[in-house]
Amino acid sequence: MKQERSGATWRADGALVLLTVFWGLTFVVVKDALAFADPFTFLTLRFAVGAAVMVAIARGRMFAPGIVPKGLLLAAVLFVCFALQTVGLTDTTPSRAAFLTGLNVLFVPLMSMVLLKRLPRWGTTVGVVLAAVGLYWLTRPTSGEALPGDGGG
Repeated sequence: MKQERSGATWRADGALVLLTVFWGLTFVVVKDALAFADPFTFLTLRFAVGAAVMVAIARGRMFAPGIVPKGLLLAAVLFVCFALQTVGLTDTTPSRAAFLTGLNVLFVPLMSMVLLKRLPRWGTTVGVVLAAVGLYWLTRPTSGEALPGDGGG
């Protein structure tokens, strides 16, 4: 029996597609911005703007007990991830960087196994293995030739 999709479902799907488009476009914008600044100058400006916005939104709540140490830990992890991604963008295409970043979702079933002691379903396992094989073929060392789909640095 076919189930009708509600207007809310269509709006939610549309919002997800729109957010994905914006997310993907940020890789092109960052790649273009790196023509004007090195990765760490760019990240310093990006994080400074983000911090200023968050301070304005959070006001005094950001100093609630336990928030600062946890926030600093999360900020450090986020910065390392952004730094690696941004430095990587200096040597590859925005589409390749977005694909590699998107593969972080593979860590969800792996972390679920470690933290929750739950084995992933067989379909999830097949998907993780196929994505890992694809990652290998996308990033494997070659004999001096350009990687498939890489339009240069």
